[in-house]
Amino acid sequence: MKTTTQMFTASLLSLLLIIALPASAGIIGFNSLNIFGDSLSDIGNDRNITGGAVPPSTRYFDGRFSNGQIWVEFLADTLGHNLVASTDASGFNLAAGDSVSFAYGGAGTGISSTTPGGFDVPGLLGQVSQYKTALVAQGQDADPKALNIVYAGSNDYLLGIIDPTLGLSADFNLVIKNISDSIIELHALGGRHFLVPNLVDLGKLPLSQMLGIETPASTLSLAHNSLLCVSFAEPSDHTNRH
Repeated sequence: MKTTTQMFTASLLSLLLIIALPASAGIIGFNSLNIFGDSLSDIGNDRNITGGAVPPSTRYFDGRFSNGQIWVEFLADTLGHNLVASTDASGFNLAAGDSVSFAYGGAGTGISSTTPGGFDVPGLLGQVSQYKTALVAQGQDADPKALNIVYAGSNDYLLGIIDPTLGLSADFNLVIKNISDSIIELHALGGRHFLVPNLVDLGKLPLSQMLGIETPASTLSLAHNSLLCVSFAEPSDHTNRH
């Protein structure tokens, strides 16, 4: 039986193989990456805002919620881009085509989220707002040839079930609306290319199994992915969703 990690790795390798095809195959070259989401895409933002406390360096690699680099870094490397965290002390320069992860561990899809660690982070909509603020501050328009990766929702479901006091909703209709609203806002800013992955089966995660929430977590995953597919069934003529 494949583990969740094996299935995720296989999906990632398939994605990298597709993107690595030559230009003659019709694959679009992207000038940069803008990444919005949660711990699956956080390359150091939680670490930076907690002074290195989260995630703990004794168990995790260099501010990632992982034992090594994560998928967005492999993707950026494959596409020839250097990826930085939005809160890195060195900052970032959108005019220079920097690729930036605005993702925070513990983030939901709303404006703000309270993490299990008790500190607040920008949710998906809040991260898009931070990107908009950065564009204005740097006097830039969104690059229409950037790839905008929007990957969120897991925390709304898992933490919404585990601890409703955190203010996250397990309502998949609201989660999908937040994701759709974030893409609408990014499109309004000038974004034209979007990668919106499905959620993995959250019921197979060790946390879900430990807490005995496999069935509701799996049900929410399936409902999320089905509704996500329906919501993107008729994309705008000016928006490319991958």
